[in-house]
Amino acid sequence: MLSVLCIVNSIILKYQSDQTIKAAQEFLAENRQSVVGILKRFAGVGGVEVHDSIDLSDLVDNLTLLISANRLS
Repeated sequence: MLSVLCIVNSIILKYQSDQTIKAAQEFLAENRQSVVGILKRFAGVGGVEVHDSIDLSDLVDNLTLLISANRLS
């Protein structure tokens, strides 16, 4: 998912048009459960124990960037 987010973010940031913003919003809507789950796991919410070997910081940074880019438009 990180690779896909990197590509989506680069497209959104380079071509800030209505079409790309709409596509990003659809991506976030379709993957809402995954996004919420990732953010909750990173924050330690929900009672799921996170293994030390899993580093979600890059994924969370890219999700935050995508969400922020949609808010600014």
